[in-house]
Amino acid sequence: MIYAFCAIVGVLVLGFTLQPLFQQSNESIYIDNLGETELESLLQKKEAIYENMKDLEFEWKMGKLSEEDFHKLRDEFKAEAAQVLDRIDFIEHSEDYNALVERELAAKRQSRIH
Repeated sequence: MIYAFCAIVGVLVLGFTLQPLFQQSNESIYIDNLGETELESLLQKKEAIYENMKDLEFEWKMGKLSEEDFHKLRDEFKAEAAQVLDRIDFIEHSEDYNALVERELAAKRQSRIH
């Protein structure tokens, strides 16, 4: 008797757990990728690089990094920041900036539909 009860409960739990995988829904699930247009992504990356550079300098001043490591990492951050800033500048000053914005808006609208 107890085995039958455990089997029934197990099947119910398994069915309840797997139900969303087999259920067809007309309702679209939309996950906003934190404003994932290229420009927004680059601006977020720029801010992250600047924060990392501040943290790096703080760690060096606290004596947690050697001067050699500090300069090596700082140069890597500067190179990455330069690439990001160049891309941001290109996007903001290119003639087809409006076309880029329109394409990204259309892609967001399309992802909301599906």
